[in-house]
Amino acid sequence: MTTAPGELLMDKCLDNIHSGYRPFIITVSESMPAAKSLAGIKGILKNVEIVDAEQFISTNIHEWSGFDSARHKGTIEKLIMIYNELIDTYETDPGLKVSLK
Repeated sequence: MTTAPGELLMDKCLDNIHSGYRPFIITVSESMPAAKSLAGIKGILKNVEIVDAEQFISTNIHEWSGFDSARHKGTIEKLIMIYNELIDTYETDPGLKVSLK
């Protein structure tokens, strides 16, 4: 029998909780209800943070830009540059890169 990816994620969260950590799940908004449901089934919903990816990224861009909207573009470009470097280092598919054009 194969274990579903969501179940594996919740098992990892449970292991992290037992190790004294508070898991933080960042997911797309469409998957938030499923993540919350799975966490509830595992009995860990109160011990896991589940946040929307777009909101998380937007909030961090504002913070990294010092809440100065004039700096947002540079911050986003730097974020994409770092992301692309991670793709170069850890992935085999260069199609995962984001173009700055």
